[in-house]
Amino acid sequence: MIDDLVVFRQTVEARFASPALAREGAPLRRSSRRVSQEAQNPDGEPVVAGASSFLKRTQNEEPPGASLLLPSDIDRGPARSKARVVADNYVAERRSSWGVREYHELRGEEYPGPMGTEVRYKVYQDGLEVMGLELRVEVDSAGATAETGNNYLPMGRADLSQPELAPDEAVRRSGIVEETDVASAAMSAHRVLFAGSGSDEPEVGFSVSFDGDTGASSAIVRAADGQPLARNFARR
Repeated sequence: MIDDLVVFRQTVEARFASPALAREGAPLRRSSRRVSQEAQNPDGEPVVAGASSFLKRTQNEEPPGASLLLPSDIDRGPARSKARVVADNYVAERRSSWGVREYHELRGEEYPGPMGTEVRYKVYQDGLEVMGLELRVEVDSAGATAETGNNYLPMGRADLSQPELAPDEAVRRSGIVEETDVASAAMSAHRVLFAGSGSDEPEVGFSVSFDGDTGASSAIVRAADGQPLARNFARR
């Protein structure tokens, strides 16, 4: 993830949460919002801590259809490890109390380590990654879970219908590369949502890679006007 997101995240935290919300491992306030349709299991029962039907399942038992986390078919199926199933259940129990919006998907990636497996959940809206939001859960060899990172913020839904520049024009206006390098940088561009600009909802942008003065670098530029939103300067 782009290093500069740490700086931009402070602005968003001031708008949407107390410092305790964004601090890694900090306890989170419970939300009194009603459970959304996406946060219900196939039987129509709310998936929240305290729901008896959910708590009767063992930690290593897979949630029905894995729909507790994802509205789509992405990231489901028998390929998930036991640690991943435990982490999914842990997050599913807390999705409502964390205030995870119904339009946000959580897609997990496993990172095994000497102390256990860390599952990092990236946040997506309408198939686009929301850069700057992430959840992390550690599962040890005994199946015990611990929240190792949570900077999720219940932001508004990004408007994907607004006019956008073509990737090459956005890169050209950003000024992050010389004119002769615009085409090659634009070829790497892919649409993302950026949660660190201080807006009430993520902004649509292009994540691009290019050769900087000291090596390969990356940046996010706003799709609407090419304004640079974040940049990672490579270090030799």
